[in-house]
Amino acid sequence: MNFKTIFFAIFIIFFISCGDNENKENNTNNQQEQKESNADNFNKFSTISLQFSNSSIGLGLKRTNENNKNLEFINNDNRAIMFIFFTTWCIPCKAEIPHLNNLYQKYKDKIRFIGILLEDKSDKELKEFIESNNINYEIANSDANYLFVKSIDGVSGIPYMMLYNNKGKNINNYLGAVYEEMLDIDIQKVIQ
Repeated sequence: MNFKTIFFAIFIIFFISCGDNENKENNTNNQQEQKESNADNFNKFSTISLQFSNSSIGLGLKRTNENNKNLEFINNDNRAIMFIFFTTWCIPCKAEIPHLNNLYQKYKDKIRFIGILLEDKSDKELKEFIESNNINYEIANSDANYLFVKSIDGVSGIPYMMLYNNKGKNINNYLGAVYEEMLDIDIQKVIQ
């Protein structure tokens, strides 16, 4: 190997490394700009009204801190809230319904169960799904569902649930099917 070949190899490595650092710096800057943009977008939509097909109750939500998932509940009746993110085609989501119904019946005076539908269904289709699965709790069905998901930095999979106390503090999140007994224990802690 001659001197020119070695010099050329070092020259290439040097510029590739600088290029990688520049790309990393650009990616970091882009990520920061995206976070700031998301925060600006959230501030524009600081209140979200969830619409229910099986009742006329609306719930306003406002994030209290962009670094956590605590929310300020507007026009809530001082109950804790369990948000249930689901789709009608998700088998584990459907398997949880009887357990959620049981918990709803047991604690309905102290906690609200709010289903957040993550697919586009007409009110008629959703009503049929609610009836065929004997769902007792509220189901939100509007474009605001997607805005809500975005405001909490997304949902990583379904079924996904978020438990809040009556002050809007995020107590626990659950990804995947969860035993009724585990949810029951967490709910008892929140409503005391």
